[in-house]
Amino acid sequence: MARPYSVTLLTIGVLTLALAGLVRAGQAIRLWAFLNTLTISPGYLVATGLLVGLAGLLAVWGLWRGAPWSPRYTFAYLSALLIFFWFDRLWMTQSQTARVNTPFAIAISLFITIFTAWILFRKPARAFFSR
Repeated sequence: MARPYSVTLLTIGVLTLALAGLVRAGQAIRLWAFLNTLTISPGYLVATGLLVGLAGLLAVWGLWRGAPWSPRYTFAYLSALLIFFWFDRLWMTQSQTARVNTPFAIAISLFITIFTAWILFRKPARAFFSR
């Protein structure tokens, strides 16, 4: 069975998030000296970037191949990523600037959750992942 178009779009979205995590880690390493002058640890940025990136690449691989475990893994990955995003936003980034677009961030978080569930648990996707 061919990969549903919606699964392909989701795979591209997850790949984008995974690459952003890897870029975060790479930039933290590159700018280590500068980041040491700020209040956040460059080690934290490297570790979280690598975790987001590598876990995301596993989701991408599973989605692309149609692995039976990938819908649950991807939904768990994106859920964990959103929890981490909100933890980071509310407790690690203490600035008024970061809080200006909170309603938009809430809306996007809800959209990502609903859209991901809708894609992964529809009949065409279930058939693709159960082949």
